[in-house]
Amino acid sequence: MVRYAAPAIGSRRFRLPEDPLKEKGLLKAQAHGPICFGVTNPATPSPPLQASEDCLFIDVYAPAKTKANDSGGLPVMLWIQGGGYVQNYNANYNGSGLIEASQGDMIVVTFNYRVGPYGFLASKDLEEEGNLNVGLHDQLAAIRWVQEHVAAFGGDRDRVTLFGTSVGGGSVLLQLLAYGGNSTNNTAKWSAGIAQSMFLPSVFTVDEMEFHYTDLLDATNCSDLECLRQVPTDQLQAANVAVPFPSQDETALFGYGPVIDGSFLPDRPLNLLREGQFAKDKPMMLGSSSTEGTLFAPQANTTEDVNQFLKAQFPSLTNATLSKLNSLYSDTPATFPGVNTTEAPLYYRAAEIYGDSSFICPAVNFAAALDDAGVSVRLFRDSILDAAEVEAGYIVPHTWDTQAVWGPSYAINYAALPDADSYEPGLIAFVLFGYDQGVFGGILQMEDWLNQFDHPSDSETGIIVSCYNLGCLAGCVLNFIFGETLGRRKTIWSAMGLVIVGATLQASAFTVPHLVIGRVVTGLGTGMKTSTVPMYQSELCDRKYRGRLVSAETLFVGVGIVFAYWFDFGMSFVGGPVAWRLPLAFQMIFAFVVVVLVFALPESPRWLFKHGREQEAVQVLCDVFDKDVSDEYIRAEVHAIHHAIELEAAEQKQSSFSSIFKNDRVKTGQRVLLAWGAQFMNQIGGINLVVYYIPSVLVQNVGMTAQMAQIIGGCVQMMFMFGSILPALALDRMGRRKTMIWSSAGLGVCMLMISILLSRVGFTNGQACASASVAFFFLYNLIFGMGMNCVPWVVVPEILPLHARTRGTAVGISSNWLWNFFVVMITPVIINRLQWKAYLIFVVTNFAFIPIIYFFYPETSNMRLEDIDEFFTQGRNPVKVAKEMQKAMKSGLDVGTDAEKTVSSSSDKEKVHVEHS
Repeated sequence: MVRYAAPAIGSRRFRLPEDPLKEKGLLKAQAHGPICFGVTNPATPSPPLQASEDCLFIDVYAPAKTKANDSGGLPVMLWIQGGGYVQNYNANYNGSGLIEASQGDMIVVTFNYRVGPYGFLASKDLEEEGNLNVGLHDQLAAIRWVQEHVAAFGGDRDRVTLFGTSVGGGSVLLQLLAYGGNSTNNTAKWSAGIAQSMFLPSVFTVDEMEFHYTDLLDATNCSDLECLRQVPTDQLQAANVAVPFPSQDETALFGYGPVIDGSFLPDRPLNLLREGQFAKDKPMMLGSSSTEGTLFAPQANTTEDVNQFLKAQFPSLTNATLSKLNSLYSDTPATFPGVNTTEAPLYYRAAEIYGDSSFICPAVNFAAALDDAGVSVRLFRDSILDAAEVEAGYIVPHTWDTQAVWGPSYAINYAALPDADSYEPGLIAFVLFGYDQGVFGGILQMEDWLNQFDHPSDSETGIIVSCYNLGCLAGCVLNFIFGETLGRRKTIWSAMGLVIVGATLQASAFTVPHLVIGRVVTGLGTGMKTSTVPMYQSELCDRKYRGRLVSAETLFVGVGIVFAYWFDFGMSFVGGPVAWRLPLAFQMIFAFVVVVLVFALPESPRWLFKHGREQEAVQVLCDVFDKDVSDEYIRAEVHAIHHAIELEAAEQKQSSFSSIFKNDRVKTGQRVLLAWGAQFMNQIGGINLVVYYIPSVLVQNVGMTAQMAQIIGGCVQMMFMFGSILPALALDRMGRRKTMIWSSAGLGVCMLMISILLSRVGFTNGQACASASVAFFFLYNLIFGMGMNCVPWVVVPEILPLHARTRGTAVGISSNWLWNFFVVMITPVIINRLQWKAYLIFVVTNFAFIPIIYFFYPETSNMRLEDIDEFFTQGRNPVKVAKEMQKAMKSGLDVGTDAEKTVSSSSDKEKVHVEHS
């Protein structure tokens, strides 16, 4: 989202748009801005999108490698959305489909403009200020913005085509009429126009529309315009309801619209057309659907029903005109083939009168006038039938041609975030995870910290450091108990709340018990978040990218660790309490950012399915993958999830905690053990010796000074981060099994070399050998980042069945924290007591992992979460089944679930039947 005008709030309410405010910095324009508030009217309900009074945003879609171009460039399509000037109905359309259809040969721009009273309030007071038709001026401002900035996106400012549907199409024509076609007064330049299903509502005088202004004053207890500008938005929106025209009982479908203002619209459009007062240098294409009015007509039984509906829309209609209209349309059939309208025999008469007068006839009249003036113009009619629309009685309804233009991406993106965006809170949560892990390593050597806590012994230090891990373990238990009830988003929010409380306690600690309590509380939050975020992200992303995207979490663990170490190092030069209190308090910053970002994300669709919220779940799938509900991909996802739920029901699973440890049909117990084992391998290979204690190890075993150990330790942690880049880019091609196997082998070799080199301390060249061991600490962290750091976090949520995913993930991640605690607790002791022999423990564990992975862990790369169930339901070795399914998938064969195969092979491929508003 980019602002094309200043926020139209406060004193700017009801005023012409102003230039956007100047801001410095980089704008991350990867999400849609809120749409503009609409009028509350049951006949024209608001779309389910975030709305705001601050809504003047524009979106630009350009081919991937387009460069800025001041001369020439790609043609630009500028979309004006519909909504009858009372709603933003076609907001957030995705332009990528149009760009793909053009083979990358265009740029698409969409924007919001003010509607209802915010954009079309009319009164003498506003007329005196020159602030009428501000919604049309918003459109002008967007056109000017494109003229000024589209070259930066590779667009040609001299080839800008306006196109729109419904009142968006009507707006294209009003822009043609703007200022009576006087180019001197109109500085918004464009080159051609397309108006689909064009809706040109009646244009009234200010006097005729001032009743809205009077009603708003009464509803808000205001006496003048300035008071209206000061009314809080929620109060103004509460008063923003549809009301009938004066002397009418029935509310109009679209009660707001442009008025004659003496400048932008000097007269009614028909008069301007007749007098040739329009721009004549712009080729135009106009069109409509065959039965435009069927979406709007009432279930009319009598002529009086028809007349009442028409007078509500056109209050100036006389009885004589109404009589003439009914006479002209008297032969309109009461039914169409396949449509039963016997209960409303005059429905189609009302539909044809309204459709012709509001849509079809204006298009014909405009086309004729443009043609008479020598303008290149094309007129089209959409008559293509769709079985569903015919069955519903709409035949070829209003805006039916929209999807033909927008193609597969015409659907509105209600939750509207690309995959990468949905990962930002998770990535930041894992920066916090890494920061939490790394921050204490640098603090342990700070003089003020040691003095504050009476120079704790190595055993006491182990307790202070490792109590955090006990808190994390307890956090997993909390998630095990409450996570399935709370859902993914609420669990993350709860976790961040605990982190904020814990960081506050740590930063304010003056005694060891105070500090320990703070670290335990922080650990509670970390345990909850680390057992939720990977699962949440796995459930939201495409199977082809799941490994890479979830691996990005562990890359950001490295970012957090590195940041913590260097932050500690910098603060060590400050001295005093702030040197260690500020780094501990800084944990809160990351937590607050995550809390805010999660508000922009949907709940997990799989959790929603499991809890009976199917309509919401399907909508989330459509939004996340940018597809329609009838798309084959969405259908396959829905059926796969249904199949997983049916497997659970077939086993008659209970919600007892012990159920996830039973070896049922889908081998839940075995899979929970695999998840637990993956995190065991993540922790017991020696990584936390390096993460938590590398400065101490370098001082005690290598003989470095404290300051040099801090510098080298920070550099070692950077290797962890650099190594994590590879799986974040390529894990789905690397595979899970192979990556874990070679990583374990490499880690074992590194620990072996460290042990051998440190064993030479005290002998000839012993110091040189000790210094050489540092290279293997670097290599160890690099290899760990490339393999065993990331894969267990990916494997845990994807190896588990749906019914056990929340609790099973909690159990799996609890293994991480249990063994993390164990390693952190014993490391100070074994390093001091065993010296170089301590590293042999980790040599043995790393080499032992290789056969365990080879014989027991199936390859899960690129498989749908629900397809992984099939590994365990065949009654054979899951590793072998996985190999067969992976081979079949690479050969292009169907490897879907049984339920999915049934759907795919059925002759009629029934659509997923979900109530979908």
